Amino acid sequence: MTRLAPPAPPNDVEPLPGLLSPRWMRDGRGVRWGLVALILSFTVFQRFGLTVGPISVNGSLLVMYALLVIAWTSGVLALSVGRLVFLLVLIAAAGASTAVNMTFGASRETSLPSLLIMIVTHLPLAAMFRAGPNLHVDLRWLQGVFANVAYACAIVGIVQFAAQFVIKAPWLFDVSVYIPPFLQSTGGYNVVIPVNDLFKSNGFFFKEPSLFSLLLAFGLLLEIATFKRWRRIGAMVVALFLTYSGTGLLILAFGLLFPLRVSTFVRLGAIVLVGTIAAAALWDVLNLGFTLNRLQEFSTPTASAYIRYVAPVRLIGDFITTEPWSFWLGFGPGSITRVGANPFYEFHHPTWAKALFEYGLVGLTALLAIALACLRDPRVPMQVRAATLFCWIGTGGFLLVPEVVYMLLVFGGLMWAVPDQPVASHGQEPAPPVNAGAAPPPAAADNPPARLA
Repeated sequence: MTRLAPPAPPNDVEPLPGLLSPRWMRDGRGVRWGLVALILSFTVFQRFGLTVGPISVNGSLLVMYALLVIAWTSGVLALSVGRLVFLLVLIAAAGASTAVNMTFGASRETSLPSLLIMIVTHLPLAAMFRAGPNLHVDLRWLQGVFANVAYACAIVGIVQFAAQFVIKAPWLFDVSVYIPPFLQSTGGYNVVIPVNDLFKSNGFFFKEPSLFSLLLAFGLLLEIATFKRWRRIGAMVVALFLTYSGTGLLILAFGLLFPLRVSTFVRLGAIVLVGTIAAAALWDVLNLGFTLNRLQEFSTPTASAYIRYVAPVRLIGDFITTEPWSFWLGFGPGSITRVGANPFYEFHHPTWAKALFEYGLVGLTALLAIALACLRDPRVPMQVRAATLFCWIGTGGFLLVPEVVYMLLVFGGLMWAVPDQPVASHGQEPAPPVNAGAAPPPAAADNPPARLA
């Protein structure tokens, strides 16, 4: 497999000055640890947050801002001007929507806390890290960390499912009873979901089986496209079956469609064939007919698939033009669960529907532009980038969920490379860039390369 060369620095990136910091920050260790902590925060620690009275802060949000502070003090933080412009457009559209609906709206059901959460959650999408002399981290390493976490969670999920035949304690599927309330991340999730006499695997750590299946789908896409470790692929496929969730299957199927060429469809056909054989072998043992029968949910108004994927289209069609400005600016932040309340059918609010309903076409367009700008790095497999966009925009109510928003950064938008260049010590001339001609001679043993001051 041909290895892609590091891209040239984008034209719209502005480095930010660093501050004096300890060596563990200057040599990049702090950023590397922070990146690992970020991945762990939206996977195995996604149940954790900080709740004080009515205020609840997601754990991933806290870790993301701590990582930005570390990157800034380490001198590797930069801003993507293009993404920042789109964010400012989004914030302006959200502000205009809030003002117009609070002043002229018939219901005036806007929520200022929802507006604040949206802004705070999405501001980090303008950040980038400058890999170089003092940050030797690349996206393949970051993908490897995610893949390792996904594999470990797959093993835990398989063990959890098998353990329910022996262990009947509630903590096996809902450990939150042992987490102090002030350290929990709030939100309405279906943690324990039965399948006849069994329970769906939620990987022990995850808020619900669908979020576990989401992690497994991305782990599988990384393994199939990049690492090709078949033992890990097999373990994650089994764990994905045990979630009985359609979310991961949809994300996996969508990602495997890319890149759109003949070899992709041949590979997809082989994967489907192997998956079908495995499913047939385990059909009765694992009651996999339950998963297949969920396809009927798309035509059943009270079923999960209909509520997630069909009802939002009906909701937008029923409401989006009821105010002169609502198509362009929406009904204001937080309004979809109140203005959109409908006695005739239940509905869910995936990202695209919530953004369009609350911030209008202007806000939705700005959000899509930000996401596409984050997912343009060719060092990340096309399958993973396409699946990330599909997951974020279409599979769940993820507009205000940092666990999924920050996947836009981890899978493509966080890091850009600069040519490696030794840093000159005081009184020496700077060394030329490595790619400016012939390779530089190796450093003598008694004259090692100077470190950052």
